[in-house]
Amino acid sequence: MKRTLALLALLGLVGADETTELLWTAPRLVPDRRTGDSPALAFCGKTLHMVYRGRRKKNLHHSRFDGATWTPEQEIGGRQSRATPALAAIGDTLHMVSLGADGNALYHATWDGAFWSPEVEIGGRRSKNAPALAVVGGQLHMVYVGERSDKLYHSFFEGRFWTPEMSVPGATAHGRPALAAVGGTLHLLFRPGEGDELRHMTYDGAEWSGVSRVAVASSRTTPALAVAGDVLFMLVTTDGEGSLACARLEGDAWREARPVAGQKSAGAPGLAAAAGAPPLLHLVYRDPAADTIWHAQGK
Repeated sequence: MKRTLALLALLGLVGADETTELLWTAPRLVPDRRTGDSPALAFCGKTLHMVYRGRRKKNLHHSRFDGATWTPEQEIGGRQSRATPALAAIGDTLHMVSLGADGNALYHATWDGAFWSPEVEIGGRRSKNAPALAVVGGQLHMVYVGERSDKLYHSFFEGRFWTPEMSVPGATAHGRPALAAVGGTLHLLFRPGEGDELRHMTYDGAEWSGVSRVAVASSRTTPALAVAGDVLFMLVTTDGEGSLACARLEGDAWREARPVAGQKSAGAPGLAAAAGAPPLLHLVYRDPAADTIWHAQGK
């Protein structure tokens, strides 16, 4: 099939990008890590950061990958959350927003390369699920579902304060949303109901687009997003066993989701893209059978 597509590309009958497939490494166990929830993943500089909840407790743990090995896990002192936190980096600072151990308040903390700051409650922001974070033009954006409804809300961090929450027009989500930035545009993915269908919206810095359906993929859980170059990659879970597939958005066109062979995730996976080319994606997920954490790379 690959030879046929390559020949068709040479003849100009299909686009060359249609012959491109991510090749995923065999998953490797992240040693001595167990979690009862999905892990969160983000690059800060050249270091890959993972934050996750304990297997049976709400305590948050932090580990880093330098390209070869993972650091021993470190408990983030005094931090607990009843859902997977959201991570995003601005320069050398890693930002984390999480729910508390109880209640629906949202808390913001940062990592400066050595220490986590004290967490600060984001006043007036309450959610029944964890938020999504992304950075555009050095500015941290957050989208989250409401406390008493499925409406989505948007706020951004100005460096000291979060802006008042604004409703994302026409958007309601079942579960947490997913957020990523391609250039100066925010991309929001979410499930509008209890089914597997996905919806897509964009934000250009002034207003949100209308809601569009993603026809090439559906997901049992919140999709995972990462951006390499100007391509938005999306990982979805395709069935009740946690089978994974990867779709990508190139320009305005979604490419059909392709299976990630041999890897199954309990809940939403974590996905992050390393800087530079070719695209190098890092995938982490929780084993459905053992609560262990596995790591694979795609390029």
